[in-house]
Amino acid sequence: MDKDAFISNLQTNSSKEEGLYLIFPEGKFISITPQKIEEYFQAFLRDPSLFPPSVREAEDLNLCEHCPSRLKGETFCGGLKPVLPFLNEVDTYMSYDKVTAVLKTTDPSFLSIVDTDMQNALKYVSILGLMYYCKTNSRYWKNFFGVNPLENAKQIISQVYLNFFWLNAGDEDKIREDIKAFRSEITSSTQCLVKRLRIICKNDVFLNAFVNAQVITELLSMNRDGVLNESFEKHFNRFNIVDDVGLYSNVAK
Repeated sequence: MDKDAFISNLQTNSSKEEGLYLIFPEGKFISITPQKIEEYFQAFLRDPSLFPPSVREAEDLNLCEHCPSRLKGETFCGGLKPVLPFLNEVDTYMSYDKVTAVLKTTDPSFLSIVDTDMQNALKYVSILGLMYYCKTNSRYWKNFFGVNPLENAKQIISQVYLNFFWLNAGDEDKIREDIKAFRSEITSSTQCLVKRLRIICKNDVFLNAFVNAQVITELLSMNRDGVLNESFEKHFNRFNIVDDVGLYSNVAK
């Protein structure tokens, strides 16, 4: 199946799983979906030999000191969960290798197609690892509501700012405190995950994807008021679109 046919199939096939689909110039395809992540993790729990002993026993793969999973007696880092199922396939590429990234969601139905490089395409994986599967940071998942990981850093930051604003009902002090705590915890978790990735990865693609996600959190404290105002302007402009036959009403006025 060629690139155009693959994308067309994603658009028309409602049963196709949501997730990230990578299309390479040489015609190779990699599908990164929540279902594949869960299936691999369940298989890993049944058969730990899927992960080499030399890696499982590495000290840097131990849970972070602050990880709540320690209280449950768990030993596996949740942040690695979206990495391991695709490690062998993805780790053959470098950060700068070109790829067409297709993000598919089902609720709502949405397809985003971007020609980019691997480290930017894999922001999808790094955001999942840091914000969704990481037990320490999973409480911040709601702060990434509406974020398209294939967008550039400025667009992602704009949406995250809005989420912090809404979740704190516009309280400036709470927003500032939450962003400060968020940056600190994400930075700490990224440092731990990068240590683990250095053990299991041969190339830099996953490493740079996670570092890039952490850099976005660093930028949250820079020109906060200016970015927030721009975020509101961008958000409300979406409601000012009226098509040629007037099907969309101007709900912002």
